[in-house]
Amino acid sequence: MPPDGHSHLRRRLIAFGLVLLALLLLTLAWNWGPLRAGLDIPQVVATLRRAGEHYGLFVAIAAFALASILAVPLVFLTLVSLVALGPVLGSLTILAGGTLGSAVSFSLGKRLGAEALRHLA
Repeated sequence: MPPDGHSHLRRRLIAFGLVLLALLLLTLAWNWGPLRAGLDIPQVVATLRRAGEHYGLFVAIAAFALASILAVPLVFLTLVSLVALGPVLGSLTILAGGTLGSAVSFSLGKRLGAEALRHLA
């Protein structure tokens, strides 16, 4: 492999490691750190209801997807969606937002880490 290929692989490995570290830190912050204060269920439910009234279901789906990408605990997201939107719209939001968040997370992982992992294997 040419030296330029090694530097490209090194940059990708560093980017992959930084993304992994950021996700780990976000998970720790949501569960035991300062972000835990943002998991106030009544406040988040009220905010989601107001946003749903003004912006519609698509914003709730996008918010669920973004929150799942940012490692917000899934149990919290599910509970808030069901309470704020009801069983039918909440379930649709969970399904669509979870699918969208998973697709984006997969694409990011594939883009940042596929080549680096292939060279490690």
